[in-house]
Amino acid sequence: MSKYTTHGDICHGCGHLHLTHEAAERCADAHHRACAKQGGYSDRSVVAIDVATAKADGEDPLRNHHDGQQLRMYYEVGTC
Repeated sequence: MSKYTTHGDICHGCGHLHLTHEAAERCADAHHRACAKQGGYSDRSVVAIDVATAKADGEDPLRNHHDGQQLRMYYEVGTC
């Protein structure tokens, strides 16, 4: 089962698992707007996480969410 989150190498992630791609997009868009208001930018984008694989590996999919290497282990190839 896939869920979605946001991640960027600079801004890291939102820390949520979203049920839909659209919900994750709204979250990323809100972060982009908030950063722009302060004169900055957001590098967050939507990524799909294979939750079943993460749990089978004994991991919480967001446990090391701010560590991009850990999060990349659960990206689904061909999405986002």
